[in-house]
Amino acid sequence: MKHFLWQGAAIAAIALLSTSSPLLAQTPVSSEEKSQAWRSILDHSFPRLVVVLSFDQMRADLLTRSSRHFLPAYGSGGKYGGFRWLMEDGANMVDTHFQHVPLHTGPGHATIMTGAAPRYSGIIGNSWPTETGLTVNCVGDSDAQTIGAPDGPMRRESSSPKNLIAETVGDVLKMSNNRKSKVYGIAIKDRGAILPSGHNADGAVWFDSNHGLWVTSTWYTTGTLPTFALRANEGKIAERYVGKEWDYLLPEEVYDISMPEGVKGVGDARGLPATFPKKLGTAGAGANKDYFNHMIFTPYGNEMVFETAKLAVEHEDLGQDLYPDILTVSFSTTDLVGHSWGPHSREAQDTIIRADRQLSDFINYLDSAVMGGMDNVLVVLTGDHGAAPLPEWTQEMKMPSERILYEDVAAAAEDALAKAFPDKQTTGLIIFSDPHVVFRTAQFEERGIDIQQATDVIAERLRTVRGISAAYTRQQIQSGQLPNTRQAQFVTNGFNPERCGEIVVLSDQFFYNSRSKTGTTHGTGFNYDTHVPMVFAGAHIKPGIYTDRADVRDIAPTLSFLLGITAPASSEGRILGEIIK
Repeated sequence: MKHFLWQGAAIAAIALLSTSSPLLAQTPVSSEEKSQAWRSILDHSFPRLVVVLSFDQMRADLLTRSSRHFLPAYGSGGKYGGFRWLMEDGANMVDTHFQHVPLHTGPGHATIMTGAAPRYSGIIGNSWPTETGLTVNCVGDSDAQTIGAPDGPMRRESSSPKNLIAETVGDVLKMSNNRKSKVYGIAIKDRGAILPSGHNADGAVWFDSNHGLWVTSTWYTTGTLPTFALRANEGKIAERYVGKEWDYLLPEEVYDISMPEGVKGVGDARGLPATFPKKLGTAGAGANKDYFNHMIFTPYGNEMVFETAKLAVEHEDLGQDLYPDILTVSFSTTDLVGHSWGPHSREAQDTIIRADRQLSDFINYLDSAVMGGMDNVLVVLTGDHGAAPLPEWTQEMKMPSERILYEDVAAAAEDALAKAFPDKQTTGLIIFSDPHVVFRTAQFEERGIDIQQATDVIAERLRTVRGISAAYTRQQIQSGQLPNTRQAQFVTNGFNPERCGEIVVLSDQFFYNSRSKTGTTHGTGFNYDTHVPMVFAGAHIKPGIYTDRADVRDIAPTLSFLLGITAPASSEGRILGEIIK
């Protein structure tokens, strides 16, 4: 089977032997089909719209545990379903993983559209401390100002892609045609909107849950919000759910596969109850800060994002000309639900079942709104990371599991330092931000403490802490002295020497580095964190189930090929030639 790779403006015909055996796509591609697919790229017959859907904290098994309750791939009158349409009519890469640690929202979203691990994207976490003690938000930008805030057109301190040091597919696309393509990003979280859409996006908007408004920053415009965000705010989309209840969508027995209500360790979700139903404010009382902060913890948060994405397609004329556009949409609610109630909770299950219906509605909207319908739309579904089971639930399943609190790791490091340098003042020199131990290096030097010696003694001590499997030093990582293991390679992929600390700490499976004593988290290199969906559906995609291991970094070069552009400069993935027809 042969496929052809597009390298910038130069055309190279390179034979690729497909290494994957799609269970639903066994018929060889004819020469005529191959020439038609390649000709469409040569003739610039690209998808009019690429939609990248990232569900925050979507473990791959969220799509299989409840699949019997999803809508059919096609309904009456040829109406498109949701997840089943993607998985049955698309190329479903069922063994897709991230290959770096930590597995957090910022690094995951950066990887999806740059094709680069954190060592090249520079996004090593949601935030990271500097050696001076300052904390850097992965999308924080003190030079940008917020647009859309209620106290005026601009508010100091905002967000931008300034800290992202790799280009995205959207950046390359806009450069390829002198900005004729349009790129927009939408998410409740600022990092979910900003990092996939890139430096040159026409707009990225995120949700200010204190005021119930979509906002952006002066990185993108010196004027007003994008038209679609203005329409969403004017239409008060976020206020539609005041007085509504979140209860089971389907009969309660459907949820018997999930944890029972009342399991120990469940988080409080900003005050929402741990049982169904969960009510959002009082009808007629209006919306307030508490309502908005509760609403985004329910499936109505996802619905709000889908409705806003529809407005983006409509008011920004996406998919209406020969130049392909990109819309990246991240759904932060799944992460908020997962952190509070856990990925095996009834809340997580109901959120995905409802997301299936919401997705179906959105796909059918795209079919009617984009010129040429879904034949001219390419959809990619993925997640930015998975999540560990709720620790208390893991214990009930008789697996060893504990919480490792940040404060305990920091205390062990500080104790080791104090014992190694008893004649020095050692307090306040160490910051732990999972998985990095960061030194205030200037103060080490001022106090006459040898940094390398300190690094070695702290790492040695941390290796003895229950639940910590490894503590690798900067010297080990940069000199290639790590063991030949999958976890060690993840550390290398996630280590950016300009931004990471002196030591990287890894926990054992089912042991949790966390600030909280309730809920669950993510960040490790174990399958429950690394394994996410990756589905391509639409133009030039060969439907099938593909079982060879794939990498989230493959999304960017594959999209780039289908758009006739070179892959982003730091992209490390490969073109998924086996899924292209």
